[in-house]
Amino acid sequence: LFAFYVIGLGFGAGGVYRHMEEALRAQRESESLFRNLVETTSDWIWESNERGDFVYSSPQVEAILGYTPEEVLGKKFYAFMPEEEKRQLTNTFRTLASAGQTMKAIENANLHKDGHRVILESSGVPVLDASGKLVGYRGVARDITDRKRSEEERERLVFAIEQAAESIVITDPAGIIQYANAAFETVTGCNRDESIGMNIRFLKTDAHNDAYYEKIKKSVLAGNPWTGRTQNTRKDGTPYTAEVVVSPVRNAQGALINIVVIQRDVTNEIVLEEQLRQSQKMEAVGQLAGGVAHDFNNLLQAILGYGDLALDEVGKNDPLYNSLEEIIKASQRASTLVRQLLAFSRRQVLEMKDVNLNDVAGNLMKMIRRVIGEHITLDIQDAPGLGTVHADAGQLEQILMNLCVNARDAMPEGGTITINMQNVTLDEDFCKDNNWDRPGRYVCMNIADTGCGMDEKTLPKIFEPFFTTKEIGRGTGLGLATVYGIVKQHEGFILVSSEPGMGTTFSVYLPQVERTATPIAAAEKQPAPGGTETILIAEDDEIVCRLSQTILERAGYTVLTAADGTEALDVFGKHRDAIALVLLDVIMPKLSGLAVFERVRSMRPDLCVLFSSGYSIDAVHADVHFNERTQMIQKPYHPDDLLRKVRQILDGNIA
Repeated sequence: LFAFYVIGLGFGAGGVYRHMEEALRAQRESESLFRNLVETTSDWIWESNERGDFVYSSPQVEAILGYTPEEVLGKKFYAFMPEEEKRQLTNTFRTLASAGQTMKAIENANLHKDGHRVILESSGVPVLDASGKLVGYRGVARDITDRKRSEEERERLVFAIEQAAESIVITDPAGIIQYANAAFETVTGCNRDESIGMNIRFLKTDAHNDAYYEKIKKSVLAGNPWTGRTQNTRKDGTPYTAEVVVSPVRNAQGALINIVVIQRDVTNEIVLEEQLRQSQKMEAVGQLAGGVAHDFNNLLQAILGYGDLALDEVGKNDPLYNSLEEIIKASQRASTLVRQLLAFSRRQVLEMKDVNLNDVAGNLMKMIRRVIGEHITLDIQDAPGLGTVHADAGQLEQILMNLCVNARDAMPEGGTITINMQNVTLDEDFCKDNNWDRPGRYVCMNIADTGCGMDEKTLPKIFEPFFTTKEIGRGTGLGLATVYGIVKQHEGFILVSSEPGMGTTFSVYLPQVERTATPIAAAEKQPAPGGTETILIAEDDEIVCRLSQTILERAGYTVLTAADGTEALDVFGKHRDAIALVLLDVIMPKLSGLAVFERVRSMRPDLCVLFSSGYSIDAVHADVHFNERTQMIQKPYHPDDLLRKVRQILDGNIA
């Protein structure tokens, strides 16, 4: 039948064999094509038996995991995985076997032969025989380590941008917003979702002209980032200043595809910068004023000292008497100006005591009322339980008087001055907002008036020496500068709030001390007694030295003199036991008064020392402690004041 069938179809035996050979060749070609596909793809193709042992592995496993196919065969499918991954994949394959479904792509970690982690994306199917029995698994795995790393880096970048404090906006080349981070809402007050699709120019104000923005545009189009400060406006209409960086983003072909705009709100920083500049300027002016005042004080000391001596020698009927009086009056006015400069530069001599501001204001009330006039109401509010401050009561009176006079001048038609005190605790937030670095407990003294007030341009300048808004002849411009210096020297600070037509309030903050205040007693002038002790004067200004020598010798003292610190030590060495007191100028050539003080005290611990200077010794040396045998007198001093001070130290009667 077979032969008949073959003959009937017209085929010979050779034709059958040729047909079979063609079928086998086609099969071999198909297998070769399949093998080539499997072995040339970048993915790892594998097959395992039902127990999960690899029975086939494509060569790509070596490029992915570092193992040859021969090293993989016979291993479990989870042999190259960390422990936490093994359990997960085992459960996955069990699900595949029970459900008979294709495994969707999953990601799992494997360990390369050299130990580093490789992330694979795997998918597979269960392999069943004709009866439906599970005989193995077949699958494919792809190395996605680099892709996952890129995705993680991108996620970190997005997270960082979202968490950044700076506003970050991405626009297209025309400026249309495509993305805005969370800080954009904080800085601008605008909802970022609503802002997408809008042109970023909606934030600009009239503070900059078109040429300003055109300059930014040209810089970005040329491929250059632009950095600078711009004035923008928030959603509620309030302006703010931003530090801005505008950067172009180009593709691989160099075409501009995006613009990144980063802006940081620096409005508060600008305020602090201005405060710092103002503080530095005040410090520089203070140093200059202090230096000038020191030199000028020596001249005034000679003028006033010899003037007072001459006035004592002539009678009131002498033709020279009135002339001498006018010389002294003019010199005293000059001395007052110098003291104000010293107060501003924080170099005047202070007599520090524990005082209560209620007492200071109460003692000064009558004088303030006389000065401000009857057309102004003075309201001094006593504060029970007020804390104690360590201060010079006379300087605090100077603060009150200057501020009240300033308030009087702001109310030519009359008004009210209110003075009140209170205990306050300044926290770190308050100090940060007001550029002050010393939080703690303070006593605050407020002086408020109902006068004309000041505008924003005037306020930053009011504490500068010689700045005044008064007409010529009505002020020196040193009143508020004096207040500023006194407050700073007392380690306090001063704030001022004012608006045109709304009056002005000065708030003076002085640090509290945990002590009881000493009652303020009225000073009583004692007669100027003399003595017979030996006194050494060390003074480099020849005129001042001769003046002091004359004053002391007329009072009966024996006087030795030295022109500098080295000479002073030589003279002291020769008369060590005879000298009862040393009058030392603080600043001298060769050896300063402070250095002389340390050396003579080492030789005579009981020696009386009186420093003399144009400004506070604390401005030169903070380690000198005053007591009944170590005191200071500020130039220019009256002859009687020098004699009283010398006698008090020698007698140990310093209060």
